[in-house]
Amino acid sequence: MPWELERKEIRDILSKLGFLKDEVEMIVNRVTSDKDLWVRFMMREELGILEESFDNPVTVGLLMAGAYVVGGIAPLLPYVVMEDVLMALKVAVAVSLVALFIVGVGKTVLTRQPWLKSGMEVMLLGSLAAGVGFGIGKLVAMVWPEVGAVGV
Repeated sequence: MPWELERKEIRDILSKLGFLKDEVEMIVNRVTSDKDLWVRFMMREELGILEESFDNPVTVGLLMAGAYVVGGIAPLLPYVVMEDVLMALKVAVAVSLVALFIVGVGKTVLTRQPWLKSGMEVMLLGSLAAGVGFGIGKLVAMVWPEVGAVGV
């Protein structure tokens, strides 16, 4: 019978985990007496599928929006308080590099990497991403001049 094959699989799994024969039978009887438990057990132990829980998408969206706003304020502040646009650009770049480094250092709470390595890594990747974006913008401006003439 197919159910007996499933029960044998549970016995094999439990035996490999080191349970004694009488313990295996007791666990098999308990697991197979509850259909939901049986399915969960087989998903996890036989197939390696873990149950996933998802956060509320509205909460996640609001958190992302807040992080986007907070992350975007730092590089914009120099333009608000400074009249010289070129100097504001230099300050914005410096502020962005410092902010990226701080984010990298903060990341070590989760990754347990050395703080200097993590800070430099995030700062480098952020700089690379900004450079690629700047390059694409310049390329688009050369290919499509009317788009590159913003503010002129």
